[in-house]
Amino acid sequence: MTEEQKTEATGEEEESLAEGTLLSHLIELRSRLLKIAAAVVVVFVALLPFST
Repeated sequence: MTEEQKTEATGEEEESLAEGTLLSHLIELRSRLLKIAAAVVVVFVALLPFST
């Protein structure tokens, strides 16, 4: 394996890791946004009787 081939392999591995990291961050973001949305709905429903 030449030095150029090693560099290409390393670049591909880094790109794969970056994609995996991006995906995990997006999943974490989705999870947090869903929790926030659920909390807003719960607070809205809890305060609805006091709206008058």
